[in-house]
Parts: sequence; C-alpha cells; structure tokens
Amino acid sequence: LDVFLVRVDLAIRKGLPHFQILGKVSHEIKEAKDKIPLALLQSGFMFPLASITANIEPSHRQKGSTFLDLALALSILVASSQLPADPWENCIALGQINLRGDVLC
Repeated sequence: LDVFLVRVDLAIRKGLPHFQILGKVSHEIKEAKDKIPLALLQSGFMFPLASITANIEPSHRQKGSTFLDLALALSILVASSQLPADPWENCIALGQINLRGDVLC
C-alpha cells in the first residue's frame, strides 16, 4: 500500500465551460468531471460556468481513487466564493460523492 498526501490546486477563470483535472490521475478521478457538477447542483450549490482547472499534486505520482471527489468539490466551492476559504486552508478532505451530493466514506 502506497500512501502519500495530495494537494488539490484549483483555478476558475472566465471562458468556455470546461473542467480539466491534471496530475497523473486515474480514470476514476477523471469521472469526477461529470459527477461533481451534478452533485453540487443537487446539494443546492452552483457549478461555475467557466473554465476550471484542477491540479492534483504531486504531479509525478499516480493517483487513483474516488476519495478525492470531496476535495475537488470543496475546492470548487471555495474558488467560486460559495464557501469561505479560511476553514479549509489546512484541511484533509477525503470522500466519494454520489450524484445526489451525498458523501460516501
């Protein structure tokens, strides 16, 4: 078992709606591009209609787990000012999100 910390850096900028996930990620993590927008909408949040780029570091390590769904969703909510940034600065967020927005641990 290879365990290591990862960091989600996310930026939202004006442009055509697009959600890109970088950083040597597996197919399960890339599926978050389709799952997270629906989960946020079902939870009463907005999904930004903009260009969203998420980089999951360290970039050189393979990452493969749906447990990064929660970290990606929180990053989007903070970057779009739907949640304050302060409580999430040094937070470890692990959890899979379903299409209804429920966190599955």
